[in-house]
Amino acid sequence: MKVLFPTDGSVATEDAFDRFLSLFDGMHEGLDVTLFNVTDKGFEVADHPYVEETYDADERDEVFPTREASQRALDRCLEIAEKHGVETRMKIVKGTYRKAILEEAEDHDMLVMHELRRSNVRDFLGGSATEKLARRAPCSVLLVETDEMS
Repeated sequence: MKVLFPTDGSVATEDAFDRFLSLFDGMHEGLDVTLFNVTDKGFEVADHPYVEETYDADERDEVFPTREASQRALDRCLEIAEKHGVETRMKIVKGTYRKAILEEAEDHDMLVMHELRRSNVRDFLGGSATEKLARRAPCSVLLVETDEMS
């Protein structure tokens, strides 16, 4: 089974990845996991020193305008995969989050993402960004609920 796991570098995403892999403890055969991160192309025109100072220094920020920050987010998930004995591949692309994930998901059997517990009425009524993305996915989707809000 080819699984796509997009990460934004947040604690919630890492918790969801750990929970997902724990479902397969002892049964990894045939599990093909791609860790995926989108470097936001909107920052290409920003002043480079500002971007580095503001975002790259904070590796927990959910927007990763630099490849180095994206790599750190993927490396943290790679450590989780190694703990579970699951081999993974990593991929970083430039683009917009939703479009890049949907395009990449076309080559996978399942898209696994974290879903935070509802935190406000707007999310409850309209659905979260994750749910909106899941509705458009070209493959099966597994949303792993987490409590973390960071």
